[in-house]
Amino acid sequence: MTDPLINQPTNEASSLAGLPLLQPATEPSRVEQRFAPAVPASRLPANFLTPTQEPAGGRLRRAHTEPPASADDDLSTSTDQVDWRLVREIRAAATEQLSEQRVAATANGEPFDPDRELDAGRQIVDELLQEHATNTLRAGEGRPLDIRQQRATAQAVHDALFGMGRLEPLRKQEQVENIEAYGFDNVLLEDQNGVLNRGPAIANSDEEMLEDLMLLASRYGRPFSEAVPELHLELDDGSRLAAVAWVTPRPTLVIRRHRLKDISLNDLVERRTLSPNLASFLAAVIRSGRSVVVAGAQGAGKTTLVRGLCNEIPPWEKIGTFETERELGLDQMPDRHPRVVAFEARPGSGEYTADGRRAGEITLRQLFKTSYRLILDRYIVGEVRGDEILEMIEAMEAGQGTISTTHSRSAKATLAKLITCAMKAGPNISEAYATKALAEHIDVILYIKRDQTPLAPGQAGFALRQRYVSQVVSLGWNPNGPDFTDIYVPGSDGRAHPNVLPEYLEDLAEYGFESDQFHQEAS
Repeated sequence: MTDPLINQPTNEASSLAGLPLLQPATEPSRVEQRFAPAVPASRLPANFLTPTQEPAGGRLRRAHTEPPASADDDLSTSTDQVDWRLVREIRAAATEQLSEQRVAATANGEPFDPDRELDAGRQIVDELLQEHATNTLRAGEGRPLDIRQQRATAQAVHDALFGMGRLEPLRKQEQVENIEAYGFDNVLLEDQNGVLNRGPAIANSDEEMLEDLMLLASRYGRPFSEAVPELHLELDDGSRLAAVAWVTPRPTLVIRRHRLKDISLNDLVERRTLSPNLASFLAAVIRSGRSVVVAGAQGAGKTTLVRGLCNEIPPWEKIGTFETERELGLDQMPDRHPRVVAFEARPGSGEYTADGRRAGEITLRQLFKTSYRLILDRYIVGEVRGDEILEMIEAMEAGQGTISTTHSRSAKATLAKLITCAMKAGPNISEAYATKALAEHIDVILYIKRDQTPLAPGQAGFALRQRYVSQVVSLGWNPNGPDFTDIYVPGSDGRAHPNVLPEYLEDLAEYGFESDQFHQEAS
């Protein structure tokens, strides 16, 4: 049996069944220690907020008060009636007790056991809730909470201690693909069908949202402060979080969940991202070992498309993936990709060394050089942003099929973007060299587009996002410069339609490409 409020089996909450009825706290929190139970206080940022501090340079919105509980509210599907001040108070008290237990265990030479701490946290939360219930009942004030509200409060405290707080229930909803927050109370949810809806507040104020983000950063050992105002994380479920504060009027975050990890080109055909003929073409391009760049705007679906392309790589080939934050996840599919080396760049700390680099930083370019002795068959780059394109050119010159993504406004504009990236390496790289090298070694550029259409009044949500490949070009070099051929062009619906197949790609038929169908549809 499942409790519809917290979407967990009721036996997990059985320890709460005997709790006295609770009443929402009427006084502000007495304890506000802002650190996770699994993180020593010594690892917290130096300017970690206390409840009375204002973040430097920030103009953050003041506290948002949750509405009081109503007897008519339906609590079976919502946690709107949870008293979040009570949640934070119990979390702070539980954090203090867990920290004391950890210090005692360390003094006794006991190793850290996350499962043991999780069990201890549940027990502490139960005891604190019972204590609060007893005290409020003795005071005889207010309306007591029913059993579902008690369970929801316990779950919210557990999420605050060991998860992502009020973001945790959103992360657990299978239909939610992306989570966006522009401040604590302007939250948007994109479902797996591309529909945008409003979401609940994720904190009681912008200050509280910022504290929670700093807490999360400390758990992952990443800096997030006024000195380092951006945060990029791969979360424990493989989702990717990006957050920024201090340089924006309000703290902002985006969580991209990447539900479509083990996906094929046929799956993308079913989702109308590709046509059947285009899927056949791309599969043959990858099997033939040609180099491909996937371009598009942010959130267009480039990573998902790359996963589909990678699933056409024969399983015996050795793959290296290079990412600033791991999200491709090919190494997590050993049945499909048994030989994967997943590299991840390291951003470094806020301090700078004598050569102008952040202390501890490891760049994608360094990782490329590290990989040369690993005998890789394929190089996959999550996103080309800078001079790592030079190492990619070396890989392509060696005959390796590469797959990469980058941001650009069209398929043909992608070359100019990559030239700019190459010239970031310094004055030793000329525009002429970068142009010729890229044009000679990139075989195909795909452009994936994201359309956003407002929904009519009365429909669920307020906007619909659709993702599809709109252009495919081949790239070459002639004495006059780069030579583009429009293989697929936007049709009447904007989706890629067959146009011209260059002669040098006619051999793709050997790799399963339905070239006759291409010419028939192009005519």
